[in-house]
Formats: sequence, structure tokens, C-alpha cells
Amino acid sequence: ASAGAAEVAALQVGLTVRDLYDGDIDGYAGPQTLSALSRLPGATTALAPATRAALGGFGAHPLGSRPLVAGTSGWDVAALQFLLAWHGFPSAAIDGVLGYHTERALHHFQRWAGLRADGVAGASTVAALRRPPPTCPIALAWPVDAPLGNGFGPRGNHFHAGIDLLAKAGTTVRAAAPGRVAYAGRIDGGWGKLVVVAHARRVRTMYAHLSTVT
Repeated sequence: ASAGAAEVAALQVGLTVRDLYDGDIDGYAGPQTLSALSRLPGATTALAPATRAALGGFGAHPLGSRPLVAGTSGWDVAALQFLLAWHGFPSAAIDGVLGYHTERALHHFQRWAGLRADGVAGASTVAALRRPPPTCPIALAWPVDAPLGNGFGPRGNHFHAGIDLLAKAGTTVRAAAPGRVAYAGRIDGGWGKLVVVAHARRVRTMYAHLSTVT
């Protein structure tokens, strides 16, 4: 799926904070988002300055209007979190608060993008995040012939950073491309038993929720 707009995602977070919205933080101004917006006093269109003003302090800073450091919060932080997730660096909840997980994701993105990894989201970091999300430079095959479950993208106020394939326990999982095993074992954070394979052109694939690793 394609990424939605970071500013719409920030609006959705602001509406969630006001208990007006309980859908996915997906960046699309769909019926549920517009219905919530209609219940926000003083709001006009989704991205109008008046709408940000109606959100009070949360909407005070559009993305790029100030450097973002640990401890900051608001509209711009929510937009930052959304862009980080779509570039492959999700930060736990997309909640508009630059806490530990977002700071860590920001460091990882900056290193990947060749920027100074200082944990400060300034103009150069925002500009890099505004570019289209990267695509895989090598061909990949399906590792398992199984129905698709959850896809890659927003799930509530979190981001599902993978593709679920609904295979039976014990099904053989094959590498999606030639490479070497870079990691095999159990890892925390919802991965379970995991194998990581390193391929050409700095691509790595990750195979999680395995029943066994041999």
C-alpha cells in the first residue's frame, strides 16, 4: 500500500488525543477521520491552520517549524513518527511524543540516510523523510506459499513493519533471495524466533514467528 500524508496522520493523532478518533493512524482523510474532524470545535478542512489552532498546543508546530529533540510533543512529532515508520523505522506508538522509541528510530534513520546521527530532527532530516520511501533494489521471492495476513502499514496507533504469511506451524521457510545468515535465534519485541539473511546491495530480509530454527 502507498503511504498516506504525514500531516493527515498528525491530525488523526490530535483527534485521538481529544477522544474524537479511534481508527488507524494511516494518513488518509477518510470518512472516519472527516467525521471526527466535524466534531472538533473551530476546525475547518483537514490541513487548514484553523484546524491546527483548534487542537490547541498540540497543533502549534507544523513539521519543519522547529528542531525536534527528545521530550518534545505535538503535531510535528506525530508527522515525524509517521514518516519514520514508512521509511522502515517505526517507533512503537505514533502518539506525538518524542520519547525513547522515537529517538532510537530517529538515530537509526539518520545513520541509514547518511546524516549526522544526533537525534535531532532538523531541516536535513525532515527533507530526507519527505522523499519517497525506499524500494528494494533486488528481486525477492515469496518465502512461503501461504495466504497473506496483515500487510505492511498502520495498525491502530502502531505500525506493522512486516508482512504476515498464514502458514501452518512447521512449514518450511525459504530465503527470499541468495544470501548468508546474519542472525538466528530468539529476539524480544514481538519477533519470537527469527532468522535474518543478508543479501546483495545491503538488503536484509527477516523471517519472524518461526516455530523452530535449524
